[in-house]
Parts: sequence; C-alpha cells; structure tokens
Amino acid sequence: MKNIGIQEYLSFGYLYLLVLGIITDTIFYNLIGIKILNYSNISDILLTPINLLTSNLILLFALLLMLGISYYFVHYIQPKLQKLKPDQPTTANSSTQWITLTAVLFICLFLGLGIGRGSAVNALIAEGKLETSKLITFSNSKTVEVRIVGQNTAFIFYVPKNGRSVVVSPISSVLQIQELKK
Repeated sequence: MKNIGIQEYLSFGYLYLLVLGIITDTIFYNLIGIKILNYSNISDILLTPINLLTSNLILLFALLLMLGISYYFVHYIQPKLQKLKPDQPTTANSSTQWITLTAVLFICLFLGLGIGRGSAVNALIAEGKLETSKLITFSNSKTVEVRIVGQNTAFIFYVPKNGRSVVVSPISSVLQIQELKK
C-alpha cells in the first residue's frame, strides 16, 4: 500500500467535511420542514461542522476530550491489551486506527446533533413554545419578533412569534437583527 501524502489527506478531509455538513444540515433542516440543499451553497455546507463546534464551547471541549481519550486508547491501552494476547493477529497501525476511530466519532457526533437539535426545535415549533429572541427589521420597514433557527450566506430561517412553521427569507431583505431583552 502506498504512503498517503498531505495532498491526499487534505482531499479526504475536504470530502469528509462535506459529508459531515450535508448529514448535519439535511437531518436538522428536514426535521423542521426545510429542504436545505435547495437553499445552500457549498461553503455553507462545508462550514456547518465548524459553526456547530465554535458556537458551543461545551461541545468543542467534549469533542477535544473524546479525541484525547481515543488517542490514548489507540496508542497506549490497545497495545498493552495486544501484548496480553500474543496469539491474536495484529491490526493496522495505531495512526490509521486513530484516524478511523476519530472519523467514526465525528460522524456519530454530528448525526446525533442533527437529530437531537432538529427533533427538539420541531417539537417546540409544533407546540408553539419556541420563545422569540430577536427582532428582525426588513428592507420594507416591517419588523417581526422571531426565533432564528438557522442562517446561511443567502437565507435566514425563523419562526415568528406564536408561529408554528419556519419562514425562509433572503438575508438581503434584512436590514437589522436586534436582540430582545427578556
């Protein structure tokens, strides 16, 4: 097997990030009634995993902890376990195992985030319990009290006060988004 160089790792990483973004966005937005791929471009999808991680520091620290634990397991615990059973066939090298384990952890994390966030927001919308937190002023001077459930480079997705469905508006029609004081 040929050694994989940095270019191949970057290409695989790019494709992997694309898959993570598609999975997360598609699941989340489908659960709230939006076909997000109709409203997204490639940069929106690529940035989804990064946006999720940087918007929630607890999630970022949990992910870093998971990465550390998986690295420790693959590089320190597993070799000790293999020494206890010398008749077992050896597996791939530890770097390959760690990359594979990390990829699986990321898929599981983002799949769970998409399902969990989408289900929670959908339930709140259906019950009419989604609290408003923003005041949007549009270019026609109309203002609406809303809860923003998503945004990308071209569209904003929100639920108006007492609304039971998601509204999609072009971001170019928004003049101002103001935080409501509660």
